[in-house]
Amino acid sequence: RDVERSRGLGDVYKRQAHIHEAVTVQSVHVWLYPKPHLLLKDLTIDDSPAITAQKLRIYPNYINLKKKFYDHLTVPYVIQSLQVEGLTMAQEDLAHVSTWAKASLEQSQYQINKIILKNTALHLNSVQLPLLDGEALLNAAGLLTQASLQSAKEDFRLNAQHLNGNYLIDINANNWQAPFYPRPVFTKLDATGVIKNSVLTLSSITGSFSGGKLTGALETDLASPTFASKGDFNLSDFVIKDVSNDLELNKTLTGVLNSRGYFSFGFDHALNTIKNTKLNAAFTVKNGVLKRVDIAEAMRNHNLNGSTSFTRLTGNLSLNNKRYQLTKLSLQDSQLQASGQVSLSADKQVSATLSSNIAIPNNEINANLIIKGPLTALKLIN
Repeated sequence: RDVERSRGLGDVYKRQAHIHEAVTVQSVHVWLYPKPHLLLKDLTIDDSPAITAQKLRIYPNYINLKKKFYDHLTVPYVIQSLQVEGLTMAQEDLAHVSTWAKASLEQSQYQINKIILKNTALHLNSVQLPLLDGEALLNAAGLLTQASLQSAKEDFRLNAQHLNGNYLIDINANNWQAPFYPRPVFTKLDATGVIKNSVLTLSSITGSFSGGKLTGALETDLASPTFASKGDFNLSDFVIKDVSNDLELNKTLTGVLNSRGYFSFGFDHALNTIKNTKLNAAFTVKNGVLKRVDIAEAMRNHNLNGSTSFTRLTGNLSLNNKRYQLTKLSLQDSQLQASGQVSLSADKQVSATLSSNIAIPNNEINANLIIKGPLTALKLIN
């Protein structure tokens, strides 16, 4: 119950000593039930007005208070827990967090044992993450010992635990859509790893999405301005026709994909997308359709319009600076066989050379095809 309020609703408190920032508080209350605590409402950081919190609840350690006030001991004030409700932050404000943490550690007057987050909204420029809840435990020195973070819908959870100067990481997700492009929806995702010397290493990643099974590993330099990352993957039984339309892959190809390879990328904080992506992978697609190109029709009548069904398509894929190279291509169907290579530029211009063969009883057709033009309007050159 609210039994005392230190100022009226229209009054404002300002405080800046603890985190070296000017903080505006609209009202302060003392609550005794169900658990005594101090309640601060409608907080803002003066120099970062996008950072707001609806409520901040401060739960003191009462044994510590007794020592401070009755035994007159010069010990720090012990805060059993800080509960922040309705915290809102923008991406550009994340840099303040480390500054506040450092400033807080320099304070010898306070000791915080636990921080609780409820309904936290983090806006990453054009991407708004789902509301997040979390809890962090700190030791007497103010260092994080254990933390958990989960979405309000409980479809994503991250746990971190301090061990010998490092942090063990455990990630679990179910029916969860990744917030970054191309926003795949994972039926299930599990990952384990460690943060050591500002490098996150997820040594075990397993997941399933679009009918496929994913395994792999990822290493990310958290101290890098672009979160420079690299890793490897193995994807099996991935159904291309079910993939997100954002990729536009299903507008070019359908089938069941198996692929294994290596990758590296950076992160574009302004656009919330990956950049400088490099990929080298071998792939096989079974029982699919190559859209926009009818190889058999091109061989017979020099007309590309249509599509090509196949039982098996294999090759190697290389991606560098938004330029795709497909080499060692081999397409097979009941009568049609084709091989060659294809390049796709960043502006979706295609250049392809194919050697094709149609084996018909008592007859055989062979042709060398050169195909160029934009992806949506391909032309047969010869």
